[in-house]
Amino acid sequence: MRPVSRPEPQTDGPILPHPILNAMLVCDEATRDERTGKVTLRGIFEQIGAPGFPARHKSLSVYVKMIDAEGKYPLRFSIVHLETGTVVGVVEQEFVAKSRTGSVELTFNLHDLPFPKPGTYEFQLHVNQRYLGSKTVSVVLSSPRSGG
Repeated sequence: MRPVSRPEPQTDGPILPHPILNAMLVCDEATRDERTGKVTLRGIFEQIGAPGFPARHKSLSVYVKMIDAEGKYPLRFSIVHLETGTVVGVVEQEFVAKSRTGSVELTFNLHDLPFPKPGTYEFQLHVNQRYLGSKTVSVVLSSPRSGG
């Protein structure tokens, strides 16, 4: 019997720590104060009403907070209709985390977002090509409002 040789792991640089998702919220608007760096979230929600389908949502923001990251990371943020598996939107970008002891806050401001069918849509976050976490939103047929 020959001994089994195992190849050495290939790396293109230092191995980065895998971040931990600390928070993910969907809201009407996320803004960062330039002076303080604080993020303000307005109108947090988990359901969108649409008058018919296919529908488009004018704008929304997704707030993400991660911890235990250091270095430069590729990020993929996808919106998926869970019942069909249809991807309705993707954002790809990079972010830099300065220190594992700090946190990273990102906001995704999405406009004219398509919702082809009612159902559950998942905002999925992948960092360094690994799943980090998600947040779901229900998209439902809204009833017409009565006079007023």
